[in-house]
Amino acid sequence: HGGETFDAPSEWMKWHSSGERSKREQDEAPYLKPQSDKKPEKIGNIRI
Repeated sequence: HGGETFDAPSEWMKWHSSGERSKREQDEAPYLKPQSDKKPEKIGNIRI
């Protein structure tokens, strides 16, 4: 215990604010590789 005092109601309001919520969603979102303009090549029915 570090002896820090937190204001629970303000921490709760901060956690549930729309800005914090969107920041959490962005932090927890899966990383997507940027799309390239190169189209996949096909050999028969197999895309490579």
